[in-house]
Amino acid sequence: MISGKKELLTLRDFAARTISLKQDYLGEIYVKFLEPLVVSDFLKYSGYENFNFKQTPEVALRMTREFYLRQSKEQNVTLNAIIAGCLLLERSHQITMKDLLARTTIIFEYIKLKENCKRLMNIPPQQPLVEKHVAGLGFKMKN
Repeated sequence: MISGKKELLTLRDFAARTISLKQDYLGEIYVKFLEPLVVSDFLKYSGYENFNFKQTPEVALRMTREFYLRQSKEQNVTLNAIIAGCLLLERSHQITMKDLLARTTIIFEYIKLKENCKRLMNIPPQQPLVEKHVAGLGFKMKN
């Protein structure tokens, strides 16, 4: 069984806990930098050549959507993200390893089928690796 308890942490508490963890405890972190979005070019190709300040909310929303779209195309899906999503969306405070492996495998297989999803995983989730990620996310495992 895997169980967890939600805690309210301040940024200071979170930083202190993170710094005190052993190296490689949280797994690997990938940072992807996208090409910058030039505001004047964005305004031109979005049809706002004659931009005025009354249009600011509309333009800001459109620019936010553009950033989100670009980021979603470049963001890699990791096993850690899949496991975290499965654990955090679980309604009860416990889940069996068998159920967690089944759910993460289903999501992995779905992502493999999607052409627009980038992933760093080539093999389906396996129990030893999932256990490492679960522990790294701060959940407790029981026999």
